[in-house]
Amino acid sequence: MFTGTRVPIQSLIDHLKAGDSLDYFLEGFPSVSREQAIAFLEFALMTALGSHPQSDRFRSPDTSGQT
Repeated sequence: MFTGTRVPIQSLIDHLKAGDSLDYFLEGFPSVSREQAIAFLEFALMTALGSHPQSDRFRSPDTSGQT
């Protein structure tokens, strides 16, 4: 649940999986703030990348010439 609401996090995930925009989700669930939704998405991204054993493959290669 998003804190202070009765909206499950899964609702956001389902909307995004269906191709809906974040704005569309927020219009349908006005008790969820944009900040709450973005905080969850950032947490999910960091968790996914941090726990993936090959997370470096998702990063852009260093093209600066420095090692």
